[in-house]
Amino acid sequence: MKLTLCILLLATLAVAQTTTPVQLAWTAPAFTLTVGGSSSAITYNAYKLPGQCSASVSKPYPTPLASGLTATAYSDTTAPAVSCYFVTAVVGGSESGPSNLYQYVPPPTGLTAH
Repeated sequence: MKLTLCILLLATLAVAQTTTPVQLAWTAPAFTLTVGGSSSAITYNAYKLPGQCSASVSKPYPTPLASGLTATAYSDTTAPAVSCYFVTAVVGGSESGPSNLYQYVPPPTGLTAH
């Protein structure tokens, strides 16, 4: 018997707008998944794409910025640049679709008030 698992990550990705690190945070699904009588852990993958966000992201996803996350937050300490972030949930080896996309634009530097 083959089991097909569909995971929908109903999360809003929140990002703290700072220079570095970029703070990602999301809400965990409010359910426990049980397959074959045993509970399956939910982990998360965080992704960072260079440049502007497109209208959507589809599989295959690029290599995650971080994978196997058990917490619902992650700090990206890489050099700030215009980037597009999203998160997926992983259960039993199956990965969800992406969360909402978040466009990060670093604040301007070198400006002085007169």
